[in-house]
Amino acid sequence: MNLTDEDKPIDEISRIEAQLEQLAEVSERCRKIILVSKAAIVGGVALLLFMMLGLFGSNQVAAIGSIAVVLCGIGIVSLGSNVGTLQQTMAAMSAAEVLRSDLISRIDLRVVGERNGGENGAATSYNNITNVTLVSGTNTALVCAGLWAGDPGAIGTSTYNGVSMPQIGTTQGSASSGFAALFGLVNPATGSHNINVVWTNSVQFLEMCTQYGGVNQTGGTTSFANFTANSGTSNAPHVTVTTGAGDGFMDVVINKLGGEASTTQTLITSLNGAATAYMGAYAQNVAGPTTTDTWSVFSTPVWEDIGVNVVHH
Repeated sequence: MNLTDEDKPIDEISRIEAQLEQLAEVSERCRKIILVSKAAIVGGVALLLFMMLGLFGSNQVAAIGSIAVVLCGIGIVSLGSNVGTLQQTMAAMSAAEVLRSDLISRIDLRVVGERNGGENGAATSYNNITNVTLVSGTNTALVCAGLWAGDPGAIGTSTYNGVSMPQIGTTQGSASSGFAALFGLVNPATGSHNINVVWTNSVQFLEMCTQYGGVNQTGGTTSFANFTANSGTSNAPHVTVTTGAGDGFMDVVINKLGGEASTTQTLITSLNGAATAYMGAYAQNVAGPTTTDTWSVFSTPVWEDIGVNVVHH
């Protein structure tokens, strides 16, 4: 789905919400007129009753009778007209609300771009300009992974376009398996901007990013809710993350001597570096309640696999 596909239902939703406001004003106006009409009918009937009981003088009867008839007539006509209008208005509001709900349900969280930042030599920081270009969208989020071939020491700040990307979570890895961390940012700036990551130990590093649209814009654990880490020694690295219906999903794997791998989700990148393989994958609009990504590697390496769900707006 391209971005204009989403913009169309959003524009239609805005139009429907404006229409609902207008219909609400009409219904409120009809209710007020109905109350006035009922009051007119009651007043007219009361006058006729007082006239029949002889509570008015003979010279007042004709005039009061005429007023009573007019009040009743106006009230009955106005009541009937506005009751019909109110019923039609309420039916139109119900139909509009159903249509709005249907359009909202079609705006699924989806991936609007994935970027592989490439492998970096041994260093204590990473600054990438050319490979992370984000496109325009609605309710977007950027999820980036840092993958280290050894122990990075203390992982410091991560920024995109100078804006802090909070860490979602990290593995409790070792030099034998490598380390991985996920970072997330809602409403990132579009265009090509720097991603900067710093750490303390000089070690080989790779970053990869995925941009999503239709994401809850609260940020933190509300937008990136269920970070999960797994590790092992096998030819099938895997992680299972709790996901809601319509959520997105991203996971990354780092392994030693296992080589590149295939995935049961959509591959971002699979890069076989110097004795270390880095892999990432994503999914969109998952069914829930959990999403699992299982990789297939060539041998039985020590691996770390971390994943998170990206919460649907």
